[in-house]
Amino acid sequence: MLAYHAPAFSDQEIDMPSLDVLSQLLFSQNAPLFQKLYLRDQVVDVLSGGAVDHRDPPLFEIIARVTKPGQIDFVRNAILTEIDRFKVELIDDALLADTKSAMRYSFARGLDSPGPIAETLAHYLQLTGDIETVNRIYRLYDLVTADDIRRVVNTYFSDANRTVVLLTEVDR
Repeated sequence: MLAYHAPAFSDQEIDMPSLDVLSQLLFSQNAPLFQKLYLRDQVVDVLSGGAVDHRDPPLFEIIARVTKPGQIDFVRNAILTEIDRFKVELIDDALLADTKSAMRYSFARGLDSPGPIAETLAHYLQLTGDIETVNRIYRLYDLVTADDIRRVVNTYFSDANRTVVLLTEVDR
């Protein structure tokens, strides 16, 4: 697991929505990193990342379960290389638009009965006490730009802001 200190939830600032979009660009099934590590090289059977919405600053956690213990450095380096790529390269506008659209429609598809609607509203109410938070946060998602992605990667994904946890199985 790699973890980076992230900003607290805000429905006024663009950083957390930008990090949410970044997590999709890094870890969704269509992401190049996922394609490489999970599908092509098959060196991980779990690869995910992101930060939870929280009033206090959370961690942006990246979790990779490596299937071949000898590939730990390879997996860690692939993740860090992909993060570094986002520090210098701007995301293609079409890819960014497609990613934000997929996030929006996935959210909307999940609101298919009263239970998920109530859970969603409760989630945002506990963060801000205001039901309009849902609308404000999705307006922010629409505003995320390629420059925002590059800026948050450079702001939050530094060596000094990173914690690495490595758990291995011990043979007995």
